[in-house]
Amino acid sequence: MTCGALCAADWISIVANVLTIPVYTVLLVVLFVFRRSLNSTFFTFCISTGVADLWISLHKFAFTKIPRVLFYDDVFANKSMATMSKMGVWYIYLAQVFGVLLMSLNRYTALVYPLRHKTLWSPTVIFVALLLQWLLPLITVVPMLFPQFHSHFANITLHPTFDQENARDLYFLVDGVIEGLLLTPLFVTLYVCMFVKSRNFAVQQRKRSIRRTVIMQTADECTALSISNMDVYMPMDFAAEKRLACTGLVLTVSYVAMNVPTVATIFYDQSPPWISYAWYFANDVFTMSNPYLLLLFGAQVRRCFIRYVTLGAQ
Repeated sequence: MTCGALCAADWISIVANVLTIPVYTVLLVVLFVFRRSLNSTFFTFCISTGVADLWISLHKFAFTKIPRVLFYDDVFANKSMATMSKMGVWYIYLAQVFGVLLMSLNRYTALVYPLRHKTLWSPTVIFVALLLQWLLPLITVVPMLFPQFHSHFANITLHPTFDQENARDLYFLVDGVIEGLLLTPLFVTLYVCMFVKSRNFAVQQRKRSIRRTVIMQTADECTALSISNMDVYMPMDFAAEKRLACTGLVLTVSYVAMNVPTVATIFYDQSPPWISYAWYFANDVFTMSNPYLLLLFGAQVRRCFIRYVTLGAQ
């Protein structure tokens, strides 16, 4: 990839973030204002994950994208600022990952255990889950206070890196185990179970429909009328829940894509520029796609968003 292409990628990332941040901010306000009418614990986790998404966008602006554009890159020449930049990115990124995991778990219980979904996500469970989302990342971030970091620029992007190769390799090895061997298989398992459940539900619906048609053809008028009014009891709109699950699925795919450059780092003595660019590109997709996915797949969210933008909260 040429230097011109890398510079273009930097500017595309900046423009995309500038356009998305206002949309995402308004959407989070909408989810909070209309939280009672939306009436789903899923959107609670969307709000928490959205805070992490906006935070990492602003952090990348301040620490990686804007310094050279606004000519204050000398501020980041010292090791303390490099450490702060690296710790910030990792902490917020892991908060994003755990947020998407909570969104996926919420969709899993909605589709696989619909009768118990609301009772499983009690206010206490939600509070503990959100607390863990923001506390667990500290386990991996706090040790970053000990290895030394330095910063270098590739085009207009600042890249904080480890001074010691052994520390870098150990960190990425541990991260590869956590994300590659624990979190990624968990995400895959959740969505495979959701797919199987959705497919089984569709098959059952078709069988019931065929049975109902056969019975109505042979039944008397009164029995046929009562059968036609029968429906399978579901405590929620199953189709709507599946559409919302698509949001988490796309985020999961972009999350898995971010693991590729992370794992590739282990095989290089000096990380080539494409690894950082690949990770930041995947993280941009991971960060900025959520508001558009919610508006695309969530009809109720879309209506609330349009209502808020046009009429306000009234």
